[in-house]
Amino acid sequence: MARPAPSPPAPPGGAPLDTGEEDDPGFFDVPGKVRQAINDWFRGLVEDALAPGLELLGRTVLATPQVTGLPRVREVWQVTLGIANALLVLVVMAAGALAMTHETVQTRYALKDLLPRLALAAVASNASLAICGQLIGFANELSAGLLLGPDDPGKASERLEGFVSGAVSDGGIFLILLGLACAVLTVVLLILYVIRAAVVVLLVCAAPLMLLAHALPQTDGLARLWWRSMAAALTVQVAQALTLGAALRIFFAPDGRGTLGLGTSGNLIDLLIVICLLWVMIKIPFWAKELAFTRAAAAAQSAKVYIAARVARAAAA
Repeated sequence: MARPAPSPPAPPGGAPLDTGEEDDPGFFDVPGKVRQAINDWFRGLVEDALAPGLELLGRTVLATPQVTGLPRVREVWQVTLGIANALLVLVVMAAGALAMTHETVQTRYALKDLLPRLALAAVASNASLAICGQLIGFANELSAGLLLGPDDPGKASERLEGFVSGAVSDGGIFLILLGLACAVLTVVLLILYVIRAAVVVLLVCAAPLMLLAHALPQTDGLARLWWRSMAAALTVQVAQALTLGAALRIFFAPDGRGTLGLGTSGNLIDLLIVICLLWVMIKIPFWAKELAFTRAAAAAQSAKVYIAARVARAAAA
């Protein structure tokens, strides 16, 4: 009895997954013509939505505009700086009154403790525009370095667009709908970028007033809130650039499917990886907000509980 011929070995990247690519309908195949027209319409919609969205993704989302050089932003900053310098006189008087109560009403804050705070508040408030400019520039350079090294950051979006467009160009309606999901996630990512850029503008404009809060221990929390907010807003772009750069280098490499433990390859796998990548980039701003505010508040509450316990134990002893 003859043995069946052995099947050919699978390619190194795994057997390609059947993605349901459509065949060209015949001339008299009216339902096939209709199906092809619907697929072509959705395919054109995906390509038209992805092209500008992914271009903006590489050129704007992974960076923060240098808003400190905009004339209108500088005008608003000058107004808040004038208000902060006017309030500095009242803050100095409040610090003097607080120092006079040392060893009577309170024992924590003497004049030697308040003078460095006043100096820090005055310098930080007046230099806040330059500080913001340096922070934004550092975050932009770090994002560009993490993304693709010396290459143009726009090339990252071009590669990502090539993966999605190649997957939906000849695929069936299922792959086209997955491409549409990629387009929707890209739009959501752009919306989050607009919100983040607006938050950065507001933080720059409010910097003199917020940093003036360093002057008094009772208001120092407002200044720390400003630092955490600015750090969270700028860390988002750095984390997104690191995520996109790592995905392009690892998961979209010729042997990147093996990194994920996938034994198959094809357009479906490429689209699923792109969807997961965009989803993670969308979640990064929410994770940054949680780390900057929720965890910080929890840490402060834990510190207060610990101090209260130590004070109660010392009083009991």
